[in-house]
Amino acid sequence: MPELPDVENKKQYLDATSLHKDIRRAEVKDDSVLEVAPQTLKKHLESQSFEDTARTGKYLFAAVDAKWLVLHFGMTGGLSYAEDSGSIPDHTRVLFHFEDGGRLAYTCQRMLGSIDMTDHPEQFIDQHDLGDDALQVNLDTFRDILNSKRGMIKTALMDQSTIAGIGNIYSDEMLYQSHIHPKTKINDLDEDQVKGLHGHMQRILNTAISNQADPEEMPDSYLIMHRQEGASCPNGDGTVKRIEVSGRGCYICPDCQQKQ
Repeated sequence: MPELPDVENKKQYLDATSLHKDIRRAEVKDDSVLEVAPQTLKKHLESQSFEDTARTGKYLFAAVDAKWLVLHFGMTGGLSYAEDSGSIPDHTRVLFHFEDGGRLAYTCQRMLGSIDMTDHPEQFIDQHDLGDDALQVNLDTFRDILNSKRGMIKTALMDQSTIAGIGNIYSDEMLYQSHIHPKTKINDLDEDQVKGLHGHMQRILNTAISNQADPEEMPDSYLIMHRQEGASCPNGDGTVKRIEVSGRGCYICPDCQQKQ
């Protein structure tokens, strides 16, 4: 599932390729990804342009007319821009044709993404009970959020109503870099651990964004390229182990992340 860095890169991609271009036609190839009627989508997009973008967590918003387009990418969703009207990418579900001849494809192989519209991002955020975006959470807010929660830290980090944008992969990385076992109870974390976890959250997400969310481009000291049972710990002599937390498989180094 794309996490915050993946979606931030898609935002940057849309900004670089498709902002302020007049939309000639919105072509719906498969309306099963739509949370809005195709006619409504066309009404608000055609003869308009994407004037601004925003992102909260795993959702990308694009301002158009008096509405905002809402893009969610599921596990396999993406954006693909071309300057001509040649062959379109496989699994294209919606195609935005621009007056200058270019086009932007919303692709989604496994059909787990969605396209919606909202009056404003804040309205959508409230309706979908999304927490603060992970990159906008300062230390005081992070501390307050954790103080209001119970249960295991891994589960809290992945709860989109708590903090928006963090999924399985980056929560593993944050906990690994912080030397915290994912099953650690939130109320067992001390102040230094909370500060360290917050700092790692910010650094890891920004590092992933700057590296196009490509695991192979991440620092050698990161767990992300070693997320498999029996792999060597990148920072020591330990061996990576797969465990389950709240029904999700995650990866740890038991030597670095000892359970409290």
